[in-house]
Amino acid sequence: MDALIQEIAKTFNIGNEAVQNIINNYPQLRAQVAYYTVTTTIQSIMFVLGVIAFMAFLFSAGSAITNACEYAKSNYHREESGKRIISLLTKVAIASFVVFVVCLITFVVMTYLQAVNAPDVVFIQTLVSQMK
Repeated sequence: MDALIQEIAKTFNIGNEAVQNIINNYPQLRAQVAYYTVTTTIQSIMFVLGVIAFMAFLFSAGSAITNACEYAKSNYHREESGKRIISLLTKVAIASFVVFVVCLITFVVMTYLQAVNAPDVVFIQTLVSQMK
């Protein structure tokens, strides 16, 4: 076991006592790693959903504006169908914007919860990423 501790300490350029403290705090670190993994997964999902929602918002808002300009021309004869399309695109734009905002808020909350409930893992992750 001492050889393993020395090898780990040498690999990460930390002292044997620090490795021993990590081993002693293993149950707490394991719980923090689980929490960190769950929050990171939720962050990833929210990021993807947020990007999709933002793109849907841009598309539907742009289409609604384009259609509104087209239907505003005096030579267009089907005004009722144009109003329905614009109404539908406006609803899609509003819904996608709401989804985007919810994803953004959830992402920020997960980042905060990660820092509060898994501080050791965040610290170790930062140290490891700076060593690379």
